[in-house]
Amino acid sequence: MYRWQITAQIESDLERIERLRYELDRGVLPRRWAGRLRRDLEAASTAASTAMEGVPVTVDEVRRILAGERPTTVSAEDARLVEGYRDAMSFVLRRADDPGFAWQSG
Repeated sequence: MYRWQITAQIESDLERIERLRYELDRGVLPRRWAGRLRRDLEAASTAASTAMEGVPVTVDEVRRILAGERPTTVSAEDARLVEGYRDAMSFVLRRADDPGFAWQSG
């Protein structure tokens, strides 16, 4: 049988773990991504989601629309739908961590 004892160092480490756990649990993890990865993932998910709604855009076209330059191959209406989808998802992500917000099913 193993015998062990909580030393001062172990006690200190456990307290540090609890402080870190508290900080992670009480805080809101940042949802804002910087750089190309965020832009690429946003463009890919927007293209996939709007395609399901019948908006015929590619990931590259979405990337250009979100950067503010509508490709000539995309109608103004479709570009507005892509921008609207992006704005809606941005709103949802901002609200998701609001303590006054609660998801409710049907």
